[in-house]
Amino acid sequence: MKGYSLRGESTPFVIIVTRETTFYRSSPVSVDAAFIKEATELLYPPSKLSPVSEVRDAVGLLTVEGQIIQLSVVKNVKSGREGVPLRHLKIQQDGAQVTLCLWREAAVENLEVGARIQATHLKLTRSSYGEQLQTTSYTQIEVVHSSDDIMVEVLGVTETINDGILELLLSTDELVEIEKSLWEPFDYLLSKQRVHVQLIRNGGKVVKIEGVQPPAEN
Repeated sequence: MKGYSLRGESTPFVIIVTRETTFYRSSPVSVDAAFIKEATELLYPPSKLSPVSEVRDAVGLLTVEGQIIQLSVVKNVKSGREGVPLRHLKIQQDGAQVTLCLWREAAVENLEVGARIQATHLKLTRSSYGEQLQTTSYTQIEVVHSSDDIMVEVLGVTETINDGILELLLSTDELVEIEKSLWEPFDYLLSKQRVHVQLIRNGGKVVKIEGVQPPAEN
């Protein structure tokens, strides 16, 4: 390959191909495994999975998991000469919370409050708004669809913008969505006494609910 140029002041550089660039067929090139590893990390750098409670002490690009408890609308903000989409969300994991700033493609992901997500390749920033995790060009966001079974107290219930869907506030400080028809047998009970239930949830949504006796107090 001849007649190309490099753009950038540090790695990873960008190869600029122009009309003067020429590609040549050649014999196989032997490349040391260490160079292959280095090149792979430049193209897709490592991102360490970090508990939300420890992100302030983490170094480098981070991966976090948690439940979405707040989700803003997508805004169009000016960056340079162009407008780019921006969205903020807050996730919670084991009581710890952190705000994520989603830029560009990440901002238009199909996400909803209550969903459990994993977000990779985030960069920690500090400003007057506090500590936030910013997405990068490498970031991937995945909704974690895992079923789990918990025994918990329901502290409250509220309507959502979706017809037939309610949101429960659990004693674990988590938010889950439930179909109104599933919750209906417990609605009157909640107005009279504390309600303990066994939940099976999938991706932040309750798929089965049963009433249980409250745990014995010591």
